[in-house]
Amino acid sequence: MITEAKADLVDVWELLRSLEDTFPSRTSEWYKEKTLDLIREILELEPDISFITLEDSEWYQWQTSPQQVVEYVKEEWTKLGRRPTGAEIGWLVVWPI
Repeated sequence: MITEAKADLVDVWELLRSLEDTFPSRTSEWYKEKTLDLIREILELEPDISFITLEDSEWYQWQTSPQQVVEYVKEEWTKLGRRPTGAEIGWLVVWPI
């Protein structure tokens, strides 16, 4: 996923889907926690990768700690009340795009 994020936008949903493909038959809570862990690890290990959201048709780069990004993703995921699908929460990408 790090390689993909360095070349293109990687949606939160893509991280989740990759985990589902690699580790089938886990609980939805397990997938959520592992996706959040993966986001945190990528942002901590790769300083050139940023978390971005789309707000009012404009890209917004989060200039906060990886933990704050994870808290945002967790909150938005909880608001959805289901697993996210494409383009619902945010992306990992080398900034600026």
